[in-house]
Amino acid sequence: MARKPKSLMAQIKTMALRWPNFKPELGRYPQTVVWCGQLAGLERAFTLSIEYGSPLAVSSLLCRKMPVVRVLFPRLVLNFAAEEEAPLPHVYFEDPDY
Repeated sequence: MARKPKSLMAQIKTMALRWPNFKPELGRYPQTVVWCGQLAGLERAFTLSIEYGSPLAVSSLLCRKMPVVRVLFPRLVLNFAAEEEAPLPHVYFEDPDY
């Protein structure tokens, strides 16, 4: 049996407990939230934005994209010499960065 999706408020509370350095803000669409914060990678820290929306409140097209995770800093660099993947895999070119 599938679990019921968390409400937006429940998701905000869970994120605050697990990732306290990620601060929530209202998203671009109704019933969406965007968190911004840092994660430490192996070689450096990355500033990320994570956009999440309630599946019941936003269009089905948008829900298929949720959550949307963006690396804000450092800027990602295209690697045209990559042999086994795209120059910059898993990237959204159609939406602006926050």
